[in-house]
Amino acid sequence: MKNCYSFCSTLKGLALAAAIAVAAIACSSVDNNFGYELIPDDQRMVTRIDTLVGVKTYQAQPDSIPSSNTGMAYFGSTESEIYGRRTNGVLLQFYPGSLPYEGGLGIDPILDSVVIRMEVTATDGDTNVEQTFDVFRVVKPVSPDSTYYTSFPVEEYVDLSQPLFSFTHKGNSSIEKKMSRTALGDLFLKEIMETDTATFNSDSLFGIKFLGVFITPAASSPKKAATYGVDLSGVNFNRIALYLRDHDSVDMSMIKDTILLALYTTDDRTYAPRNSSVNSVTFDYAGTPVEPLLNDTLPASPTRATVYAVGGGGAMPYLRFTDEFVARLRGLMEGYSAMSVSQARMLVHMSDWTTDNMDEALTRLVPYTNITSLATIPDYSFSLEAMGSTSAFDGTLNRSNGYYYMDVTSYVQRLVNGVTNTPRTLSLGGEIVCVRTDDQTSLPTAYTMLAPFGEVALAGDGSDNPIEIIVTYTLIK
Repeated sequence: MKNCYSFCSTLKGLALAAAIAVAAIACSSVDNNFGYELIPDDQRMVTRIDTLVGVKTYQAQPDSIPSSNTGMAYFGSTESEIYGRRTNGVLLQFYPGSLPYEGGLGIDPILDSVVIRMEVTATDGDTNVEQTFDVFRVVKPVSPDSTYYTSFPVEEYVDLSQPLFSFTHKGNSSIEKKMSRTALGDLFLKEIMETDTATFNSDSLFGIKFLGVFITPAASSPKKAATYGVDLSGVNFNRIALYLRDHDSVDMSMIKDTILLALYTTDDRTYAPRNSSVNSVTFDYAGTPVEPLLNDTLPASPTRATVYAVGGGGAMPYLRFTDEFVARLRGLMEGYSAMSVSQARMLVHMSDWTTDNMDEALTRLVPYTNITSLATIPDYSFSLEAMGSTSAFDGTLNRSNGYYYMDVTSYVQRLVNGVTNTPRTLSLGGEIVCVRTDDQTSLPTAYTMLAPFGEVALAGDGSDNPIEIIVTYTLIK
């Protein structure tokens, strides 16, 4: 039989030893630098966080944003006391649908009406205001292989004093309206109706003879209204339709039922290899706060404490990372041989952070290194986003804090490394919107920067909330 007293004494001894061990551990301190002196000098590292300001800001109005074959057509007028007036017009090319008869339009067809139908997928402004739109004939060909920009010289391609048709529209619905015709419009339609079947059956021949139309708000139309965006990706929807009646082939005094001749428009080269669309955008800032801010963006030009970002191809803040700024950035690694940027965040603050202003603001901003080619900083990849990938860039408006947050780590690292081809100037504008992708590769084939609407005033150099670059980095001896 085991001795109970001896067993209990053993348990008490073990418990006491455990308590002493725990107490010893609890009272001991840990030296986090233990052994640090053994690390060679050239392998020692330190991590820091610093915030830099001093990015110079200017106000610019780009005139070279790509606007052709974007997959979208925009027409209409919007106006704001702060952001001015934007007028959108679009050049569209057409291809003919099937002829009602093998031999054409029949015997001496009679024209009843001409109807325009457009699939509206986006609007901006006050759609309750009815607008009048004029339709003009294009008299100079556009090249299907060329890129055109928002500064497209409409007057070189269209006689704006001689409209063919006009129509009215308001609301958010798609457009399907009977157009009123001028005498010139009747001649234009007669020319179409008298076109031979060989031309009708050849998209290229038809496109050579009829160069397209240009749609824009009429001079008498209200300025403060809306812009309509039409998706040009579809086929057999957006069209100008001629409704006709034909004479009976046996009894010429008899009128047959209505026949239809549709002229379709798309810039999807899958359906119309030679078709193009060109958007024209003009801005009038007269009498607005934006007007006096527009200036040169040279290093010696005056900077602006408030800068405006206007969607749809409007005014854009222009940022300059000066030699002084880059020197301060690189000066952070003084005493060390290398600097590895773990994260760099750029915060661009609204100048007037209110709920109404946030509701009107662009939801996202992107830094462009070349607006003509829509080239951006390496941290933002439109192509990857269009294919469904995500990145740390962000760029969205943080409504809780009233600023746009952008991850610019790769860009700042290049500034630190002194990469010679790293642009020191950036333009802030709306994001690129993908309209069409390739069925096989999922790569974008039609995209636009004219789609994001919205306007926002931003705090710039010399304001109480200048642009901040918050850098988290590791220094290496």
